[in-house]
Amino acid sequence: MITLILILCGSAVFSVVAVKKGIVNLPYAQLLAFQRAKAESIKATDILFIGDSSLGNAVDVTLCASEYDLDCTSLALTGAFGYGGSLGILERALERTTPKAVVVFHTLDMMSRDVSTKAYSLISPKKTSALFSRFEDTVSTLWNYNYVAAIFKYGFTAPVPSEEMIAYDYPRPNEDWSLTPEPSIPQWQPQINIGKLKYLNEIIAVCKEKGIPLLYVHGPLSAPYYRASRKFQPIADSAIRSTGINMPGNTPIMIPWKEIGDSEDHVNPAFRKKYTRLYLDIILAVPSMQRALSPMKR
Repeated sequence: MITLILILCGSAVFSVVAVKKGIVNLPYAQLLAFQRAKAESIKATDILFIGDSSLGNAVDVTLCASEYDLDCTSLALTGAFGYGGSLGILERALERTTPKAVVVFHTLDMMSRDVSTKAYSLISPKKTSALFSRFEDTVSTLWNYNYVAAIFKYGFTAPVPSEEMIAYDYPRPNEDWSLTPEPSIPQWQPQINIGKLKYLNEIIAVCKEKGIPLLYVHGPLSAPYYRASRKFQPIADSAIRSTGINMPGNTPIMIPWKEIGDSEDHVNPAFRKKYTRLYLDIILAVPSMQRALSPMKR
């Protein structure tokens, strides 16, 4: 019995440490550590991008400086983190600096996914209370194999990102779907999860409090999925716009199959700069962004 108690106590301690440090035994452990470290060392920036892998694969922030004379920072996570992860990484960055503008950049079907409470609590510097809000959440947090395994795998420090991730500013795609035949995708209309708006509304509130102009764009989407989402997008757009967030009507940008990377919403690395320009041109055409970022080189 004493041994069991010691094991349970040790597991709880390891889990709490893992949550506090953002150490997870999952494929995106390095990415989380990489983006948290960037957020914790961020300096003055013009545009702060927050979002998922559609952002990480589409935007090359080095081009912002070379062609637009803008300092941009991307804190792209993955779709698994959702709006909650975006809010958490935004809060972490805002402890260091106040960007001139924030762009929320998520894949089109984000509004159909689960509410990301645990993602927020794992990343936000403000609190982890959401992980203990219910009895079942407390149990799954304190005695979580993933967290305990992460401590044994990485120790009590966050994993070190690879040189390739640092150079690309995101995990580089390791497959090329464009080499496969373009699929035919039927019309899809997943259920909208209105609960998702909780963290999007909090992102809006945080930026409003600090007087930061905010913009929402859908990440790019491959041609077959773009065509298949014609019924879903108006419903998703309506839900997102109900928050009052500024969202231009010309996203997502459609990715021709020959320019696709390793997922339906990932741009092939060879075309990343092209999509960076396309999105920056959309962003910089919005009056609130122009006012926030002027003067700038075009």
